[in-house]
Amino acid sequence: MKQKHFKVFLDGTEFDVEVQAVDEHGLEVLVNGRTYKVEFEDLDEPHPAAPIPTFSPARPTAVAVAGPLRAPMPGDITQLLVKAGDDVTAGQELLVLEAMKMKNIIRSPRPGKVASIEVAAGQSVNHGDVLIRYEDPA
Repeated sequence: MKQKHFKVFLDGTEFDVEVQAVDEHGLEVLVNGRTYKVEFEDLDEPHPAAPIPTFSPARPTAVAVAGPLRAPMPGDITQLLVKAGDDVTAGQELLVLEAMKMKNIIRSPRPGKVASIEVAAGQSVNHGDVLIRYEDPA
Protein backbone atom coordinates (compact mmCIF):
# COMPACT_ATOMS: atom_id res chain seq x y z
CA MET A 1 0.00 0.00 0.00
CA LYS A 2 1.22 3.48 -0.81
CA GLN A 3 1.55 5.55 2.34
CA LYS A 4 -0.96 8.40 2.71
CA HIS A 5 -0.01 11.60 4.49
CA PHE A 6 -2.55 13.97 6.08
CA LYS A 7 -2.67 17.13 8.14
CA VAL A 8 -5.50 16.61 10.66
CA PHE A 9 -7.06 19.27 12.89
CA LEU A 10 -8.94 18.28 16.07
CA ASP A 11 -10.33 21.07 18.24
CA GLY A 12 -7.81 23.49 16.72
CA THR A 13 -4.80 21.26 17.34
CA GLU A 14 -2.87 20.16 14.26
CA PHE A 15 -1.63 16.58 13.86
CA ASP A 16 0.68 15.22 11.17
CA VAL A 17 -0.74 11.76 10.32
CA GLU A 18 0.74 9.16 7.99
CA VAL A 19 -1.15 5.92 7.32
CA GLN A 20 1.52 3.22 7.18
CA ALA A 21 -0.47 -0.01 6.93
CA VAL A 22 -4.09 -1.13 6.55
CA ASP A 23 -5.68 -4.52 7.11
CA GLU A 24 -9.21 -5.80 7.78
CA HIS A 25 -8.93 -5.00 11.51
CA GLY A 26 -7.40 -1.54 11.48
CA LEU A 27 -4.64 0.85 10.59
CA GLU A 28 -1.11 1.54 11.65
CA VAL A 29 -0.59 5.31 11.72
CA LEU A 30 2.28 7.63 12.51
CA VAL A 31 0.92 10.64 14.46
CA ASN A 32 3.37 13.50 15.06
CA GLY A 33 6.26 11.02 14.91
CA ARG A 34 4.73 8.26 17.09
CA THR A 35 3.29 4.99 15.76
CA TYR A 36 -0.19 3.81 16.84
CA LYS A 37 -2.42 0.84 15.98
CA VAL A 38 -6.02 1.93 15.28
CA GLU A 39 -8.54 -0.92 15.42
CA PHE A 40 -12.04 -0.72 14.01
CA GLU A 41 -15.14 -2.76 13.19
CA ASP A 42 -17.49 -2.34 10.25
CA LEU A 43 -20.50 -0.58 11.81
CA ASP A 44 -22.72 -1.62 8.88
CA GLU A 45 -22.28 -5.28 9.85
CA PRO A 46 -21.96 -5.38 13.66
CA HIS A 47 -21.13 -8.60 15.45
CA PRO A 48 -23.90 -9.19 18.02
CA ALA A 49 -21.61 -10.95 20.50
CA ALA A 50 -19.04 -8.16 20.55
CA PRO A 51 -19.52 -4.57 21.69
CA ILE A 52 -19.22 -2.05 18.89
CA PRO A 53 -16.40 0.43 19.48
CA THR A 54 -17.14 4.11 18.99
CA PHE A 55 -14.75 6.74 17.77
CA SER A 56 -14.05 9.66 20.05
CA PRO A 57 -12.34 12.73 18.52
CA ALA A 58 -10.73 13.39 21.90
CA ARG A 59 -8.66 10.18 21.71
CA PRO A 60 -5.91 11.52 19.38
CA THR A 61 -5.65 14.64 21.55
CA ALA A 62 -5.07 12.45 24.60
CA VAL A 63 -2.28 10.65 22.73
CA ALA A 64 -0.62 13.95 21.90
CA VAL A 65 -0.56 15.31 25.46
CA ALA A 66 2.29 13.18 26.81
CA GLY A 67 5.85 14.44 26.51
CA PRO A 68 7.20 17.51 24.79
CA LEU A 69 5.54 19.43 21.96
CA ARG A 70 7.20 18.47 18.66
CA ALA A 71 7.27 20.15 15.27
CA PRO A 72 4.45 18.74 13.09
CA MET A 73 6.40 19.64 9.93
CA PRO A 74 9.70 21.19 8.89
CA GLY A 75 9.79 24.98 8.73
CA ASP A 76 10.99 28.19 10.35
CA ILE A 77 9.94 29.51 13.75
CA THR A 78 8.76 33.07 13.11
CA GLN A 79 7.23 34.01 16.46
CA LEU A 80 7.20 32.75 20.04
CA LEU A 81 4.00 33.59 21.94
CA VAL A 82 4.90 32.14 25.37
CA LYS A 83 7.98 31.87 27.57
CA ALA A 84 9.32 29.40 30.12
CA GLY A 85 7.26 29.49 33.31
CA ASP A 86 4.01 30.47 31.58
CA ASP A 87 0.87 28.54 32.45
CA VAL A 88 -0.93 27.53 29.25
CA THR A 89 -4.34 26.11 28.44
CA ALA A 90 -5.22 23.40 25.91
CA GLY A 91 -5.56 25.04 22.52
CA GLN A 92 -3.62 28.17 23.48
CA GLU A 93 -1.38 29.61 20.75
CA LEU A 94 2.28 28.90 21.57
CA LEU A 95 4.29 29.79 18.47
CA VAL A 96 4.13 30.38 14.74
CA LEU A 97 5.84 27.94 12.34
CA GLU A 98 6.17 29.01 8.72
CA ALA A 99 6.25 26.17 6.21
CA MET A 100 5.97 26.50 2.43
CA LYS A 101 5.14 30.24 2.81
CA MET A 102 2.19 29.44 5.11
CA LYS A 103 2.08 30.56 8.72
CA ASN A 104 0.93 27.74 11.02
CA ILE A 105 -0.15 28.55 14.55
CA ILE A 106 1.05 25.78 16.86
CA ARG A 107 -1.28 25.34 19.84
CA SER A 108 -0.84 23.60 23.16
CA PRO A 109 -2.27 20.06 23.12
CA ARG A 110 -2.83 20.25 26.88
CA PRO A 111 -2.93 22.57 29.86
CA GLY A 112 0.24 22.89 31.88
CA LYS A 113 3.29 24.98 32.65
CA VAL A 114 6.00 25.60 30.06
CA ALA A 115 9.28 24.25 31.45
CA SER A 116 11.45 25.38 28.53
CA ILE A 117 11.34 26.71 24.99
CA GLU A 118 13.72 24.66 22.86
CA VAL A 119 13.66 26.93 19.78
CA ALA A 120 14.14 30.60 18.93
CA ALA A 121 12.52 32.95 16.44
CA GLY A 122 14.29 32.61 13.09
CA GLN A 123 15.37 29.02 13.78
CA SER A 124 14.68 26.26 11.24
CA VAL A 125 13.24 23.00 12.59
CA ASN A 126 12.72 19.52 11.20
CA HIS A 127 9.61 17.36 11.57
CA GLY A 128 9.63 15.89 15.08
CA ASP A 129 12.08 18.38 16.64
CA VAL A 130 11.22 19.33 20.23
CA LEU A 131 9.73 22.83 20.37
CA ILE A 132 8.49 23.13 23.96
CA ARG A 133 8.86 21.02 27.10
CA TYR A 134 6.18 21.00 29.79
CA GLU A 135 6.74 20.63 33.52
CA ASP A 136 5.73 17.19 34.72
CA PRO A 137 2.83 17.26 37.19
CA ALA A 138 3.90 16.63 40.77
